[in-house]
Amino acid sequence: MNKSKIFITGINSGLGKNLYQCFSYKYDVYGLTKKSNNINNIYSVDFNNIPKLKKKLQVFSSIKKIDILILNAGIIGSIKKTKDISLNEIQKSLNINFISNKIIIDYFLNKKIKLGLVIGISSGAALNIKEGWLNYTVSKSSFKFLLDSYAKDYKKIKFININPGPMDTDMQTKIRKINTKEFKSLKIFHELYKDKKLNSTEQVAKYIFKNVINFKDLDNGSFIDIRDKL
Repeated sequence: MNKSKIFITGINSGLGKNLYQCFSYKYDVYGLTKKSNNINNIYSVDFNNIPKLKKKLQVFSSIKKIDILILNAGIIGSIKKTKDISLNEIQKSLNINFISNKIIIDYFLNKKIKLGLVIGISSGAALNIKEGWLNYTVSKSSFKFLLDSYAKDYKKIKFININPGPMDTDMQTKIRKINTKEFKSLKIFHELYKDKKLNSTEQVAKYIFKNVINFKDLDNGSFIDIRDKL
């Protein structure tokens, strides 16, 4: 019997790596990730390079159905005062966190590859702005409303956003290197790390794996905050 198929982006490290480890036992895993690897059906691509992304997607043209699509790849981008963020920096964040996801979904839809459940790994930043966070917030909120829009237009496919909350990742390490005197909004992340209250990516991946069947019963376009459920 053929296994169900799952497509995951960004599996080299962090949450994506743990998602791959969880789902690969029961699913045939396909995906795209930034760095090259030797895993079957996982291909490397620069999500900021839109033409190459479009070309790379063609390797999946023979797939008939994707039961679960997890759009996980993303960057935090620059944390700066709004006037100091260049248009190139904003464009890169939009390409990786927003536009690349639309291209992936549209490719499957246009190729008539059947999609079941589409999960976007979101963030609280998609709902609330913090000092210095224009870059990340703009791209993540765009991503959230992208899936919300698909949910309205394609009611036979379930689209949801999941906010895993702060996790112990390379992204958090980057945040902690930034001067909190300039951006007081970052102090909370230092405190979470100091108090050992950051959820691990393994915890989050296991929660998603165990509850993925239940997600299919949620209202289309749901935004799920799982920070306190782990």
